[in-house]
Amino acid sequence: MAGLRINFILPDLFFGGGARTVLEHAVNLRRFGHDTVVHIPQHSFPDLGHTLHDLYARVRAYRDRRDFSWYGRDLVRVVPSIDDRFIRDGDVVIATWWRTAFWVDRLSPSKGIKVHFIQGDERVIDPEAAQAWQLPLAKVTVAHWLQESLLHLLQAPVHGPVMNAVNRDLFFQTPVTSERERTVGVQFSTDERKGFEAAREAFGMVQKQRSEIQFVAFGQRLFPRIPPFLRFYYKPRQEELRTIYSRCAVWLVPSTNDSMSLIPLEAASCGCALVATETGEMCRYFKDGESFAQVLMGDPKGMAIALLDLLGNRKKREALARAAEKSAKNVSWERSSRDFETILFNLRRSVSV
Repeated sequence: MAGLRINFILPDLFFGGGARTVLEHAVNLRRFGHDTVVHIPQHSFPDLGHTLHDLYARVRAYRDRRDFSWYGRDLVRVVPSIDDRFIRDGDVVIATWWRTAFWVDRLSPSKGIKVHFIQGDERVIDPEAAQAWQLPLAKVTVAHWLQESLLHLLQAPVHGPVMNAVNRDLFFQTPVTSERERTVGVQFSTDERKGFEAAREAFGMVQKQRSEIQFVAFGQRLFPRIPPFLRFYYKPRQEELRTIYSRCAVWLVPSTNDSMSLIPLEAASCGCALVATETGEMCRYFKDGESFAQVLMGDPKGMAIALLDLLGNRKKREALARAAEKSAKNVSWERSSRDFETILFNLRRSVSV
């Protein structure tokens, strides 16, 4: 079967989990024989102005370009804007965020079948996302719960789920250091759904009982007020992420609304025991009491108790970590991208009939 010409549309240079998921699929689809390009609008690259904020934005843009180039310099194409002049004709054009769905909807039919790849409940970020979901784009999603929600809301086909996975060439166990025994990690985000404030409060409780415990966090935004007991990594590169995970005995996932973050899969692959809320697909990937310790959403005290329990019980912690690593191996980007490919072929076939 002939390969497809596939155009992914990213909203900006923000190198979060959603962008990394798109890039993993784009790389694999290209490897499967498809002509794949990821388009990013030029406004993601700030002009160099005369203020400190402008300079910071320019540095951030440079770092983001560097991160995206890890997947292949010719994979990502920066265009002045997302319109017919700058998006090549193709078989499929895929919006990857609610805002990009409006852009894709305005494109000519020559750009290909229009698809909205929905990676989370975008409505909690902006109510306008609900309008984006109503656009006449084919829907593909990453999670069972999200597929069910969309089916109920739209009363129309929703394809998938195309499950998230972990890149095992990047995320794997490295030799354990003594520092790891007393280190806990978490993702920093200004997005309230990620639950960072509950995590920070939990860390403070742990710190009061065991002052030797260290805490690390990484994030795609600058941390405005870093607590003295927390070491923060700003916009780490892919290889640096592995190093951060590998320094931690336990990784906390305090999310309150998430489809399925890449972070627990990556942390588990690097040997971390997981303490996590039951959000999104967590219990489809991991099992409470066997491969992760489940805590309630928005419950810092419960999180602190679970962290102290694992930090004080090496045998239990290592058993959870081994089981979590095994569970993370049950999913792969290869299989997930093959599922995506099948959906795209079927959509193309349905239009051709």
